[in-house]
Amino acid sequence: MKTLLTLLLILTSQILAGQMSYEFSTYIKTEPSEYRPVNLNIAKARKQKLAPWKVTGIAVFATVTEAIGDAKFDDGCKIQGKALQAISLGSHFLYIPVMKNSNANWLLVPLVEMCWRFILFDMVYNLTRGLPVGYIGNTSYFDKGLQAFGPPAGMRMFANGIAATFVITLTFDKF
Repeated sequence: MKTLLTLLLILTSQILAGQMSYEFSTYIKTEPSEYRPVNLNIAKARKQKLAPWKVTGIAVFATVTEAIGDAKFDDGCKIQGKALQAISLGSHFLYIPVMKNSNANWLLVPLVEMCWRFILFDMVYNLTRGLPVGYIGNTSYFDKGLQAFGPPAGMRMFANGIAATFVITLTFDKF
């Protein structure tokens, strides 16, 4: 009975504290005052200004760690490879707080991810395995599609440069 009464008392106090906190924050936001020197939107504007940098950083980090993880896994270091792949997958949760502070559409995040994957994945994977940068494998459907065209390494780097220009412009214009 004591436990139930204690839990009821804790729950009631938390509800009251939450309601008072909500009412106080509403009062602060709506009450005009010439004594309040700080604009409450400044912090949010700063967070919005950092959103493109954070989105780019998360996308590049996720792509690079996944590429290194795949290369390590293919080289026989299965535990290291899976750990890096898990880190890459987990890093996608970092988009949640960034996108809460951004006015951009969530559907732009997969587009940014795909572009950075196109630009970086094969290059990082090849460098990790000790292969030439322009090497095109023969296992994935993407590699088979590239082999059908047979582009020289310079052409692939040129396409990566165009894609990088596109994704950087998109990220800094929309986020």
